[in-house]
Amino acid sequence: MNNSKFFIASSKSLLARFCPVGASLNYLSFDNIPLILSIEDTAEFSSAPLFFGKILAPVAGRITNVVNINNKEYILKEDEPGISLHSGNLDSLSFQDFNYKIINEEKETKIIFTKTFNPKPLPGEIDLTITYSLPLEEDELTIYFDATTNKDSLVSLSNHIYFNFNTFDINDYSLTINSSQVSHFYTKSKLIKGLKKVSEDFSFTEKSNLKDKLDVIEKKNKLLDHYYLFDEANSLIPQVTLENKQIKMEVYTSFEGCNVFVDSTKLPFHFSHDENTLTSTRRGIALECQNRNFPYSKILLKKGEEYHHFIKYRFYRKK
Repeated sequence: MNNSKFFIASSKSLLARFCPVGASLNYLSFDNIPLILSIEDTAEFSSAPLFFGKILAPVAGRITNVVNINNKEYILKEDEPGISLHSGNLDSLSFQDFNYKIINEEKETKIIFTKTFNPKPLPGEIDLTITYSLPLEEDELTIYFDATTNKDSLVSLSNHIYFNFNTFDINDYSLTINSSQVSHFYTKSKLIKGLKKVSEDFSFTEKSNLKDKLDVIEKKNKLLDHYYLFDEANSLIPQVTLENKQIKMEVYTSFEGCNVFVDSTKLPFHFSHDENTLTSTRRGIALECQNRNFPYSKILLKKGEEYHHFIKYRFYRKK
């Protein structure tokens, strides 16, 4: 992992930097405006928690650390009592090297990451392919997630990019999510119990200012770290829109929902575009499109099946 290097690809107005650690998107800019929280130092990026553009695999999100597959019990690593986070947090694929190749085609550049691994203690062997596509004449980036397994196992993939359009914080941003159902949790637990109708506090069905929403949410001693189920699974319409005065980003996806998390940790990292971001209490927002993992039986990938999903980010410069 310490030998991993960054490498760059570009398209019409986008410049992207990738890293084999976690099949990662490390940097992204649009018209020279940085779009995501980016750590420039390879060693720091490779070991930094909070994921920062890394793939979440083989299971994104929080699930119970004891799972039953085909009547056999498997005990996963605990990150909190009874909970496995993102497949074991720092022990997950997010912090392992992937093989990669760059393919320059006539209309797009593809960065293809691959890894074959045994997801111990889960059964079998999983073949994973993560493809980043940069169309040369479009202001968009698409991530394709593909997987197969030789034994029934759990697979639920995503990416943990933190968006920040080169500003001190995300307070003046607006967020829209095509969702009227949001996760609710077991008592005194971070495990999702199911879905409920979204309350006014957590609703982004209509375009909403993030500061206004987060002020209310945090006043009630809560964090925005919730799963939103899209009202319609439709990859042809933007399911999530994030914008500020400069940039508008639309998110298209084949996944059925999105986990939304605001980073207010203040953990000390050396970001590339603005060191002052370190002092911000709302320095970035992660939009982790993924399928539901509650109950975890919903994310069972069977032998012979093919897992295939995508997330497309489309960018516009506002006048």
